[in-house]
Amino acid sequence: MLEPDPGPVELLPVLAAAWWFGTRAALIAGAAASAILITAALAGDPFDIWTLAVRIPLTVVPGYLLGLLRDERVARFKELGRLRVIQDALAPVEPPDLPLLELATRYVPAERGVAGDFYLVAQGHNNSTVLVVGDVVGKGIEAAKRATFVRAT
Repeated sequence: MLEPDPGPVELLPVLAAAWWFGTRAALIAGAAASAILITAALAGDPFDIWTLAVRIPLTVVPGYLLGLLRDERVARFKELGRLRVIQDALAPVEPPDLPLLELATRYVPAERGVAGDFYLVAQGHNNSTVLVVGDVVGKGIEAAKRATFVRAT
């Protein structure tokens, strides 16, 4: 007696591989799941060719798409980590110690930790203080890159 079809259980390891390891792992897990389905069909399980033609893409494609989302998220996170150094230069957490002046700052970027706003506090001639506040057009990573160029210039 044949057991009823439990549904697309082969999708679970594909999605897990995509979530944890990305697109490449999703494709490898999808290929393995497809091979298992084809082997089961050849061994006499009640899969017909149309069931396989639908079930294999429904196993591989969602895993691939989830892997793409994961890969994009990881790449963005790495880029934001690299830009954190730039952002700390644009708007340091602590202003420099200056004689005869007590200064406090608060910086809240508009988008995901980086933006095009910057300030510069520096000691000038004869105990004077130079204070520059700037904002370049745009938001996010591109604005932070432009602000770094403007501040350095």
